[in-house]
Amino acid sequence: MDVREGVTSFCVYSVLGWVADSLVRSAFAGEWTADNGLGVPFSPLYGVGAFVALFLARRIAHWA
Repeated sequence: MDVREGVTSFCVYSVLGWVADSLVRSAFAGEWTADNGLGVPFSPLYGVGAFVALFLARRIAHWA
């Protein structure tokens, strides 16, 4: 994984994670709830999780 692919994956999964999180929170609250504490539609936690998962998946792909 090169740097450009890593940064792109991080950003895409951070936004998609924020959207999914906001939709689930809104469904339970019954109204639109999009607060993640940062004030932007971006959640770095989901980006880091996806980045680690992609990194590990590529590392262990040859084990099978």
